[in-house]
Amino acid sequence: MGDKMKRRMLKLLICLLIILPILPVNLSADQTPQLEIAILGSLRLLGTDRVGGIIVNVGNTTAYDVYYNFTVKGGFDNSIDFMRQGYAGDIPGREGDKTHSFGVVFPRQVYGFGPIVITMAATSSNAEDITHTVQGFQMGYFTLVFGR
Repeated sequence: MGDKMKRRMLKLLICLLIILPILPVNLSADQTPQLEIAILGSLRLLGTDRVGGIIVNVGNTTAYDVYYNFTVKGGFDNSIDFMRQGYAGDIPGREGDKTHSFGVVFPRQVYGFGPIVITMAATSSNAEDITHTVQGFQMGYFTLVFGR
């Protein structure tokens, strides 16, 4: 092998040694599903008698087997005790600026008067479990949510 060829091989080897360790770190960091939750009350949903939540996958890969648990508890006499569980299925990952989500709305199912605590939790077979809780106020079927 000539001197020129040895130098080219050495340069190529050095480049590979620098680039290869960087690639797996960047790729693996971006390849996970990441769930986020928003809770919505009567003012943000069509109709004044509804409460609900949205599970959004802001990660780059699909979140598989997503289940949710939605609760509303409280009231002046602690008479509000609403709970629903369900299966959201698979939620695809982000595609550029486009995210995918799953939403649930419960019309005319929460009734009472007074301060409430609304909690939504989501689990997935390949994403971290997440729980989001907000305070609110219930006036009959009207649910006012403080925050998201």
